[in-house]
Amino acid sequence: MFEMEWPWPETSRYTLEELPAPVLEDIGDYIKMKIGQQTKHSKNHD
Repeated sequence: MFEMEWPWPETSRYTLEELPAPVLEDIGDYIKMKIGQQTKHSKNHD
């Protein structure tokens, strides 16, 4: 899943793997939203 160091050291990978699919989908949606916001923010400051 991650090729870099695990970004959430206070949360074990096992905990994430055990979450129900709808929760993982919500987390994925949130991450996509934050990446989109960051991309938009970065473009506005170029």
